[in-house]
Amino acid sequence: MVRFGKTIAICDDMQAVADEIEQIIKGLEKSIGARYSIAKYTSGSKLIADIDNNILYDMYFLDIRLGGVNGIEIGKKIRGNPLGKDAMLFYVYSYPQEYFQQLFDLHIYNIINKPLDIEEFERKFMEAVEYMKGDESLFVIMQNRRKVPVKRKNIVYIESNNKLLTMYVLEEDKLSDMTFRMAINDAFMELRSVNFVRPHASYIVNLEYVTEFGENHLVLCGDPKLRINVTLGKAAEMKAAVHKFMLQRGSRV
Repeated sequence: MVRFGKTIAICDDMQAVADEIEQIIKGLEKSIGARYSIAKYTSGSKLIADIDNNILYDMYFLDIRLGGVNGIEIGKKIRGNPLGKDAMLFYVYSYPQEYFQQLFDLHIYNIINKPLDIEEFERKFMEAVEYMKGDESLFVIMQNRRKVPVKRKNIVYIESNNKLLTMYVLEEDKLSDMTFRMAINDAFMELRSVNFVRPHASYIVNLEYVTEFGENHLVLCGDPKLRINVTLGKAAEMKAAVHKFMLQRGSRV
């Protein structure tokens, strides 16, 4: 039995590129065991018109430089629609570095280089498929001599206060906290992945929830109250970590 997968939009003003992306995805359906509903656009304006009419998709493959409306504007439209806030955005482009901050602000999933490398595309697409299933891996803490499992994907950040850690967890749009005893270095070693960083000796932050990246601070969940300072001298390290996260999201390091 073949299940139906997610809906996908491909937007590239070069028909050949859009066709190639579709063919690669279709070629993976059998091994994944799913069929994908794919819509192709060669006009950014047409895709934006559909977004305005609440026609949205689970996953997007967007070129940046399109005639008329560009891919960055499309990404902003998607994120500005409540139905598109969780959509997975891929940008297919040759030189993404010049758009680094704009792409970061859009919380994209990954970048795919042009010209397309089939192996690279297949690897990143398969990682995305696994990611969409949900990261159910657990971080286990001890509270009152009981083991309490927490989904790593729900951890927003952890704050150290003397010998206690307070972990902030987001579930169903509600932020809650739990306190437990553990050295922050040990917690970071257990959580270490491309997602988690230490911008400050007293904090561990999940990059999934970073909505603003400054030279000396991070803002989480779009809430100015959730502002984490970046230690002096760590700005370059944090920028590199964010860049790596954007390029390797869904991969293990």
